[in-house]
Amino acid sequence: MASSSTLAPDAPITAPAPPPARPAGRWPALDAFRGLALCMMIVHHLAEWTGGRARHRIVGFEGFAVTDLAAPAFALGAGAAAFLVGQQIRAAGAPWSSLSWRRARRALRRYGEVLALGLAIDIAVGGGIDGGGVLPTLAALGALVTLGSLAGLVHPAAWWGIAAVCAVTAIPVTSANPEGLVAQLWAGSFSIVVYGVFAAAGAALAAGARGRGEGALPLLPAATAVLVFGGVVAWVAPAQTAPDGLWPPARHPGGLAFTTWGLAGSLVLWAVVRVVVPRLGRVGAGLTRAGRRTLLVFGLHYLVKLALQHGGWQGELDTWRWGLVTWGAGLVACLLATVPPSRRRPARATA
Repeated sequence: MASSSTLAPDAPITAPAPPPARPAGRWPALDAFRGLALCMMIVHHLAEWTGGRARHRIVGFEGFAVTDLAAPAFALGAGAAAFLVGQQIRAAGAPWSSLSWRRARRALRRYGEVLALGLAIDIAVGGGIDGGGVLPTLAALGALVTLGSLAGLVHPAAWWGIAAVCAVTAIPVTSANPEGLVAQLWAGSFSIVVYGVFAAAGAALAAGARGRGEGALPLLPAATAVLVFGGVVAWVAPAQTAPDGLWPPARHPGGLAFTTWGLAGSLVLWAVVRVVVPRLGRVGAGLTRAGRRTLLVFGLHYLVKLALQHGGWQGELDTWRWGLVTWGAGLVACLLATVPPSRRRPARATA
């Protein structure tokens, strides 16, 4: 008589479950969104570098121009992309043995390039490493979100929780006077705590998509929830979170008057881009290309600041004629960022 532990000959044999799939490819609307943010940044910087007081020359408020959405938009997009990168390195629920070292090295190299460019700009423009620019912050946040993603932090609620903690602690953190690279990253103009709000929100959205693509992102409902959260927290603890009030929006010092409107505005902007860009043909394709060249364009446009510094013209070109030149230069720079790559014609065969 056969042992009870022996399988019957006709027992079904089940195949092992396939490993969790890694999310595919890029999100075109996210690239276009970053391309639009890049153009906003170029316009803001050129206005600031030539005539100074960019917020007085661009549509917006006393402490927040519409182009101030560029940095929050970059951080929001960086958080979403970094989460997806983490899932490509190691999908949620997959064993650590499945980790893709090739993708991990590529991500590490990319974050290293962003950090290196930011420090190089510090040296070229300021004469030393300060760490107060946006690129070191984006590099640090990208690396942190990717590590969290591949380590298994994949529930949207966890990332929204991180965003909320960053939002309510931003004012105490940025009240210090930072000196040095690490201190600037923590509490400077582009504090990782302040910009962690945007990066964590991007990671939360990407986590909630669950492989369904960017069409599944609840961008407008998320913007509404952000406004409600900001309003409630500013009402409950105004001195700690919004010392100058929630309205009007203000870039500094980084409290809810910045993070609430910066995040909600960026989400609305992304939603508009997602709907409009596919209908814009070549313009939409151009913005998508610009979004994939952000690092290159970011570095190149700082050559303008260097030239103005060395010529003694920075902030001194505040006339209507130079204003026209500035706006024209901004338009040309944005157009160049969208130009398709050149295609070499194949060599003709010789007889």
